[in-house]
Amino acid sequence: MPPRVASEPMGIAKNFIPCLIDSFQAHGLGGSILTLGRQDIETGESPESFFRGLGFSKVESLDISKSEGADIAFDLNQQSPPENLRCRCDVLFDGGTLEHVFHVPNALANCSDMIRPDGWFVHLGPLDNWVDHGFYQFSPTIWFDWFMANNWDVTESTMIKMGREWSFSVLPPGKLGTAGEMDKAPYMHYLVARKLSHATANAIPMQAYYSTTHRPPLRLREFSPFVVANGKKKSRSWFRRS
Repeated sequence: MPPRVASEPMGIAKNFIPCLIDSFQAHGLGGSILTLGRQDIETGESPESFFRGLGFSKVESLDISKSEGADIAFDLNQQSPPENLRCRCDVLFDGGTLEHVFHVPNALANCSDMIRPDGWFVHLGPLDNWVDHGFYQFSPTIWFDWFMANNWDVTESTMIKMGREWSFSVLPPGKLGTAGEMDKAPYMHYLVARKLSHATANAIPMQAYYSTTHRPPLRLREFSPFVVANGKKKSRSWFRRS
């Protein structure tokens, strides 16, 4: 039986922290960060302390209300954010919110508006076997195709297989095919994209697999597959291919 994960919060788990630290350091992320939802950090730290420890000078959170401690109340289903939220942050972190927002195109456009030029969008969300956790489980192609159609630079894509150990591997476009063929474990997808100076948010993508205009190759950050157990990375020799 797969682990029972449907009721677990989509915050920052111990087993995800090594991946997040490596990624943030590799991309040199810093400045101000805006998180969608006030993140639950499994180590017990406050999200403010956690992100400041990663080098951010300003840490804010946004949610549909302030009932769970968010700094800013805003409904991502709306067509556009108020002026005070435009270009609000250097990094916008979605640690498990967008799958709960019904109007995904509006939500993505709002996220784009809140990120400064040359800023970053960081996403962690359900890929497979998260039935009824949210409205959606996102196929990777939605991210690749939307960001490429809107002239963003997708720099990292990681597939995470959850269980007693979490397995991390690079997930390029097309790796899973059109049928997926996943096993019974819950999977998550981690993605990083940079908002270039000419980036947009209103282009409607065609799915690249069926489009006559092929997607240019992405320059994804490469790394060797690894596993994490109880928050600690294990050496490559421990990695077991599924």
